[in-house]
Amino acid sequence: DFIAGFFVDEKHRGRGVGTALMAKLQATYSKLRLTVYQKNIRAAQFYKRQGFSFLTSRQDEGTGEAEDVMVWQK
Repeated sequence: DFIAGFFVDEKHRGRGVGTALMAKLQATYSKLRLTVYQKNIRAAQFYKRQGFSFLTSRQDEGTGEAEDVMVWQK
């Protein structure tokens, strides 16, 4: 399944909120896929810590931003 958006409000970052939300998704699904802007290093590092791996790079059609496609599997 594709995660179209995954955001934690800035005032709640660093408190385990994102980790808890991702754990729930990973307990529910056997495979997850998402995109992350290459300039969003903090988010990419978070996804790597959650077990996601790089699949490919592309350009976001709507914004023109370079983004990476990442995937996680049980």
